[in-house]
Amino acid sequence: MEFVKRHIHLISTILAILSVVLTGVAIYAGYDIYNRTRPVKRLVVKIIAIIPVVDVNPEASGDITIFYKGQLVENVALVQIQLSNTGNQPILPSDFIEPISFQFQSDAEIADVSVTDSNPPNIGMVISKTSDYQAEVTPVLLNPGDTVTIRFAMVANERYAFNLGTEVRGRIVGIKSIELAVAPELSKAPSNPRNDLSTILIAIAVPIAIFILTNILSLWYRRHLDRLSNPLP
Repeated sequence: MEFVKRHIHLISTILAILSVVLTGVAIYAGYDIYNRTRPVKRLVVKIIAIIPVVDVNPEASGDITIFYKGQLVENVALVQIQLSNTGNQPILPSDFIEPISFQFQSDAEIADVSVTDSNPPNIGMVISKTSDYQAEVTPVLLNPGDTVTIRFAMVANERYAFNLGTEVRGRIVGIKSIELAVAPELSKAPSNPRNDLSTILIAIAVPIAIFILTNILSLWYRRHLDRLSNPLP
């Protein structure tokens, strides 16, 4: 009991810190459970690869010639795009008010387009050209976690950098906008995705650190007052 009396302030501080930590853990657990259980519809379109097939340098243009539809072209590339249902709700065929379409810049033309892979393999999505610069996919059921990979064969009459000038259009029930992402290795800017867990941990750690520092200073100040009021003989 004497120990408790002599260190009552320290024990109170430790208990208060434990209380704050447990409260923070409970808040985070509740937030995590809420995020996992609330219904979310989300469709992400990601450019995963741009593979140059032919890129004729001006120095070699006299030795190599490529024709497409009777016209001379200098660049041919494969652009791979993946559609993913990253939410926790299925996207039904009837949810597509406006089908998903891909619009490319006018300085490159779609030579060919096809669905090359899907997970699961029986999704049944089909894509077709609607113009030389646009393609559209058929509405299908996309369950959470489903992915579809599409490959575009692109050609250009002039040197073309395939600078990711892709526009995605479409209207889906429950989805405000279709997210367009680019693989980090294709993006000039470094990838810096927001990490919700780190944000939450920082939000919890900062108040705890302030609380600990405040209590340490308070404890020191009380001991200092005790020493002043009860000087050693």
